[in-house]
Amino acid sequence: MGQQQARRLAWGLWSFGFVLNVVGGAWYAVGVKDGLTPFAVMIILVYLSFLTVGALIIAHLPRHPIGWIFCVIGINFGLNNLLNAYAERAIESPDGLPGGAIAAWFGWLWIINLFLLGTYLLQFFPTGRLPSPRWRPLAWLTGVGIFMTWFAEYFAPGQLPDFDRENPFGITAAKDLLAIADVVGLALVAVCALLSVASVVVRFRHARQVERQQIKWFVFAVSLLLPYMIVASQVESRLMDYGFAIVIALTPASVGLAILRYRLYDIDRLINRTLVYSLLTAILAGADLLLIITIEHLFKPVASGSDLVVAGSTLAVAAFVQPLRSRIQSTVDRRFYRHKYDATRTLEEFSARLQDQIDLTALSTELQATVMDTMQPAHVSLWLRDGLPKGLSQ
Repeated sequence: MGQQQARRLAWGLWSFGFVLNVVGGAWYAVGVKDGLTPFAVMIILVYLSFLTVGALIIAHLPRHPIGWIFCVIGINFGLNNLLNAYAERAIESPDGLPGGAIAAWFGWLWIINLFLLGTYLLQFFPTGRLPSPRWRPLAWLTGVGIFMTWFAEYFAPGQLPDFDRENPFGITAAKDLLAIADVVGLALVAVCALLSVASVVVRFRHARQVERQQIKWFVFAVSLLLPYMIVASQVESRLMDYGFAIVIALTPASVGLAILRYRLYDIDRLINRTLVYSLLTAILAGADLLLIITIEHLFKPVASGSDLVVAGSTLAVAAFVQPLRSRIQSTVDRRFYRHKYDATRTLEEFSARLQDQIDLTALSTELQATVMDTMQPAHVSLWLRDGLPKGLSQ
């Protein structure tokens, strides 16, 4: 496939998926849910981000499977909403619209998105190829597990999910066999998902610098998603829902940045700042809460329920922000960015010696040694211009 053909196909898929998501998402939100709320619009935008990143990858790298996976996820979501909205209207409406049960049967597609994200995305990121030919059986087993689960769920007799209708394609005679296939397929997909995570670890251990940076982008997005899922499951609020949608959108964004290599090396700085400010926020919040409790306990008759306690504790904690941030930054650099920390210490020591060094030959030797230690270039050359001040010898 030529580059021009790939671009046309990519943006053709994007246009098709965009219409599906806007029409299907709006219809489903208005006809089935609470209306076209800001959160419903945000969810549509999240899946449009998958679609957009997928189209960008296909346009630039048509052979890369992740571009196709993201396009499938984006189109799948819009189609799922459209079919479910029609099924709801057809089943509940007295007009007797045809094909309601069939639309409900087709409309249960979202589970495929989870399978693709949990398996093939991990296996093929970031190069578009498996870590090595030895991982090919995992790709085949993943396909087998997904197909078994899909077939068992879609052809199982009984009531359709979310609809008061019998499965129009349920195979009653194979009910027990389909139940076994469903369990085996889900177990196989779960094992393949774990092995897919292991493939990322193996790939990272054997990767070179560029590929390591790509994997860091993806791991950074996932590392934000997992703790947020835990917090969101315990704290129910619309604000948490909005935040969760934003964190999900980081997955296609980080994958797109990594594969297309846009500002690839900024990830180390981003991870560093995230670690520093996350720890700083947690420590300050804990210190503020502890200070409020302590003051109220010590001065209970005077301070109980007073806003002055909160204001005073906040001001007291704020005074420690800058020194604490510097301390945390130093700790993070020392523990997680040892090379950067060692390079900084080397430069500081060289700067201190520079104040007392007057021998230009010794100084040039030290300078080259310092550059080699900190920058690790292939070679170092030092040029000194003519016309040195009196008292210095070259």
